[in-house]
Amino acid sequence: MYELHAADPEIRFTYLIGRHTDGTYFFFVDSEPPESEDYSPPGQEYPEVTALTIKALTSGIPLTDGPDSDRWGTWVSSIVPVTDPKTGTVIAVFGMDVDARNWYWQILAACLPPLAGTLLILVLVLTFFFIHQRNERERRQLKASETAIRESEERYRLLFTRSPIGIVHLDKNGVILTVNQKFADIIGVSPEQLTGFDTLSRIQNPGLVAAIRDSLEGKPGFFEGEYISVLVKKRSIIRMVGQPIGTLETGITGAIGIFEDVTERSQIEEREKQTARLFLETQQALVQMSKIPSDSIDDFIREVTRTDAVTINASSVSVWWFSADQSELVCADTFDRVLENHTHGMRLRRSDYQRYFATLMENRILAAHDAHNDERTKELLATYLSVYNITSILVVPIRRGSQMVGVICHEHKGDVRVWDPLEQDFAASVADLLASALERSERKSAEQALFESERHYRSVVEDQTELICRFRPDGTHVFVNNAYCRFFSVDRSRVIGEKFYPEIPMDDRALVEKHFSLLTKEARVAEITNRVILPDGQIRWLRWFDRAIFNDKGEITEYQSVGRDITWQKQIEEKLFLANEKLNLLSSITRHDVLNQLLVLNGYLQLSSEFVRDPEKTNEYLERAKKAVATIETQINFTRVYHDMGSLAPSWQNVNNCIIQAKGGIPPVDIRVELHRPGLEVLADPLLEKVFYNLFDNAIRYGGEKMTMIRVSSFETAEGLVIVCEDDGAGIAEADKGRLFTQGFGKNTGFGLFFSREILSISGITIQETSQPGRGARFEIRVPKSGFRFTGNP
Repeated sequence: MYELHAADPEIRFTYLIGRHTDGTYFFFVDSEPPESEDYSPPGQEYPEVTALTIKALTSGIPLTDGPDSDRWGTWVSSIVPVTDPKTGTVIAVFGMDVDARNWYWQILAACLPPLAGTLLILVLVLTFFFIHQRNERERRQLKASETAIRESEERYRLLFTRSPIGIVHLDKNGVILTVNQKFADIIGVSPEQLTGFDTLSRIQNPGLVAAIRDSLEGKPGFFEGEYISVLVKKRSIIRMVGQPIGTLETGITGAIGIFEDVTERSQIEEREKQTARLFLETQQALVQMSKIPSDSIDDFIREVTRTDAVTINASSVSVWWFSADQSELVCADTFDRVLENHTHGMRLRRSDYQRYFATLMENRILAAHDAHNDERTKELLATYLSVYNITSILVVPIRRGSQMVGVICHEHKGDVRVWDPLEQDFAASVADLLASALERSERKSAEQALFESERHYRSVVEDQTELICRFRPDGTHVFVNNAYCRFFSVDRSRVIGEKFYPEIPMDDRALVEKHFSLLTKEARVAEITNRVILPDGQIRWLRWFDRAIFNDKGEITEYQSVGRDITWQKQIEEKLFLANEKLNLLSSITRHDVLNQLLVLNGYLQLSSEFVRDPEKTNEYLERAKKAVATIETQINFTRVYHDMGSLAPSWQNVNNCIIQAKGGIPPVDIRVELHRPGLEVLADPLLEKVFYNLFDNAIRYGGEKMTMIRVSSFETAEGLVIVCEDDGAGIAEADKGRLFTQGFGKNTGFGLFFSREILSISGITIQETSQPGRGARFEIRVPKSGFRFTGNP
């Protein structure tokens, strides 16, 4: 721009102006040096942009107009659009500004000769010397103006002739006055052949003629489409923008047409559209194929070959499976798109086409555009390709893992066909679908056989009375039989696939955890007997046989458990144990305590007989004998009560009722009941009332004069329920704490607390003394979590 400015001093500014996407205008570059105060750096916004510049950017037509003003002055401007040669889009405008003052002066100078002639007539009186000087000055100025005009015309001529777009100048009748070389190249003739060409009468394209007429009628004209030159029959895609010369007010003198050859771009756009259409069609076809039922692999293949052939416009599509020994390919189905029929049964032996088979083994896709001359498929020419007039083939191996089990072959008849990359990808995807369908078919057959076998064994398992389940290490159950569901009162759907843990008493949990931890590859099976708590609160005994199942890495993946309810056996064992305990106790009482008392009784009777004459002594010994008899009676009565204990199964006992009944058998005393929730029931022996009676009786006997009340309260813990019986009496001596529950300890019968502990232990309830000396007696009855409940009855 510096050189252009220097070449023509009349040009004040030269510049390139562009437009942002937001509609603002800016300078790419101008001719001012950076040190100039009028310098506009690249990117500087130009808010004073003229209507001429905007119009040139919009229409893409060179324009000249003025004068217009901006921050730098008042100018006459010439604007030429700059377009992208690839897209034809106007990306900037090139402008030249001439100072309006010089412009006016040049116009005035052009008018001076006639004015001077008039003045010369009026000033003939002036001296000849003055006239001569004036004429010389005028001659020089006129010469300079002519030079500037010629240079300006040359610049515009260069822009016209060397423009990268075609430019046509039409007269008002649509006849070509002049064209540049680019337009001649677009049409395919020389500029001379186009001069004088009548566009309105000779052009046969109605759309282009209509656009030219619009331009000649004062409106912008536009056309884009196919054009065939009437001079040389050249076919091309052109874009034309026409602008009228002049206005409707002053008269239209012609038009300027801007032409661009967009054939290559249109072809690219068309190819892109075809590619997009092919992509969409192949994807839709794959979705359609994926929805084809694969119950029958033969029906599935027939539908796939038909859909495949229609989608990519193949003459035929066929699916081939390898024989068991991989020695030949056997056609499962061929769909002929022309004949609309299916055939099968053809065979290709590996020994006859070794190169072809080797290629299939080594490549993911075999795309033979010219199959007759392709080295990979020439073996098929004489016996297959020529016989069926096949010119191009697209073959994709069908693989399961690393093994090739077959191929899908696409065949084209007619001219050589180049298989599009999208068509090749589509064929590969179809091959994958076939591999999946084959695998599903084989798996389904195996599953059907497995189902029949499983159904047979399941019927055996479901008819078992044993509890059978299978679960993962995290507790997720994968199988339970009917007996298992019935026993735990659960629905199979709520167990399978869920983490299900039968409730186990706290005392048995460590035993169960240790049992499973001991299962190893060397000791896969183990037996355990433990208790479980059913949803209704029942405690049942189960004997389990557990087997650990390992994977190849030696990790436990599942456990299989077979359980049997042995509660009845445990009950018998406990009854036998209890009976044995009772027999031992009764034997001890009879053999030791009763005999001791009989010995005392016999002694006192013997002494009383010796002192018959001494009534006082006799009465004393007889009283002592009576006491011995009473002790024997108490011991015998205990054996009767103890015999009854455990004869009935534990049942739900209302704690409040038991306390009320126990209070009825003791002297009146303040007994406070502070149960933390009403309706408390515990699972215990029916003799639970005797426990509270013994606790109350002991409190009255040993509490002393300080005792004023007995309180019963309760609270829950993480392990279960605690019932506290305490008083404010003298308390229990530290020396007696270890013997409280021992048989025979105490000042009365010695059986109270021992008897209470035995009653509670029948249903797993424990009792312990937790008092402090001098603060009254305190006993805690601990009920397991499954051994208590709350009802609506207080």
